[in-house]
Amino acid sequence: MTRYEDRAGLWHAATLCLIAGFVDAVGYLEHGQVFTANMTGNTVLLGASVVRGDWLALSYLATIASFSLGVVGSTLLKLAGVALPLFFVVAGALLIVITAADWPGFVVLCSLAFVMGLQGGAISTFSGIRLPTVVVTSTLVNLIDGIVRRSYDRATARPAPPSHLGHLTAAWIAYGIGGGVAVLAQSHLAVPLVVPALLYAAVAVGLLRSSE
Repeated sequence: MTRYEDRAGLWHAATLCLIAGFVDAVGYLEHGQVFTANMTGNTVLLGASVVRGDWLALSYLATIASFSLGVVGSTLLKLAGVALPLFFVVAGALLIVITAADWPGFVVLCSLAFVMGLQGGAISTFSGIRLPTVVVTSTLVNLIDGIVRRSYDRATARPAPPSHLGHLTAAWIAYGIGGGVAVLAQSHLAVPLVVPALLYAAVAVGLLRSSE
């Protein structure tokens, strides 16, 4: 665990989940109902599209491949010893490039998936708590499991181990808020992706300050 992962806290995790929810919603609503962060959904839709002989299978496959390349890039940056804040500077810069460039929707979709892969591979541990930021299925499972276990321990007067319910709840809610913010940004901003780009900058600055 790096010093950044050790000191990354709840607001870093929640902000990254909000970004993922935002970018996921943009991909789904603007680019043919294809997810940019939710590879579980894309994998299911890929299988269904292949069986139906639907050309959308190519979009799902390309998005999964682009996401995977983002994870590869993130891993290579880690191996090269690149500081974690720079990951998010790069991710934000890529969003600005995507916004400024007049690329076809398919290229934009794949580029957004690459950014999500980069984020997902960058960090998944916050203050010792395992918390993925580009998917919330496992987060929801752990949240419900934690609630049930805490309730059981209280009912049986057993000592309750740490469950990190606050972190799990914040991450899940932030992901959903990100989707809502994306809809509002699309309705009121000429360049909606500037929102997650600025949030990436805030995360990078926050990580730098927390490591001082």
